[in-house]
Amino acid sequence: GMVMSNEPGYYRAGHYGIRVENLEIVVPSAVSFSGDSASDRASSLKMMTFETITCVPLCRDLIQKELLTPVEIQHVNEYSAWVADTLLPQIADTDANKKITANYIKYHTQPL
Repeated sequence: GMVMSNEPGYYRAGHYGIRVENLEIVVPSAVSFSGDSASDRASSLKMMTFETITCVPLCRDLIQKELLTPVEIQHVNEYSAWVADTLLPQIADTDANKKITANYIKYHTQPL
C-alpha cells in the first residue's frame, strides 16, 4: 500500500505553529460503495481507508479536553490505547531507562 503523511495543524502567522504528523498506509476497507443506479449497485465499488502506522504517544499535557468533542476524545483515547498496547509489551521494566520510557508511555496514554 501507499504511505501518506497526515499533518493537521494550526499556524498563527508570525507567532507559532502546532502540527501533529502521522504516517498512514492506504489499505482496503471493509466498506463498499453502492450507488443509486442498478449498475452501480451491481458493481459495488471497493473502498480504501487509512491505517495509522506512526506509534508515538500524544503529549497529554498539551491537550485541553474541555475543547474537544466527545468524538475527538474517543479518537484520542482509542489512539492512545493502541499506542500503549503496541509499545508497552516491547519494553521490559528491567533497567532505569526502560522504566522511565514505560512510565512516560503509561502517563501519556491514559484515557482523557
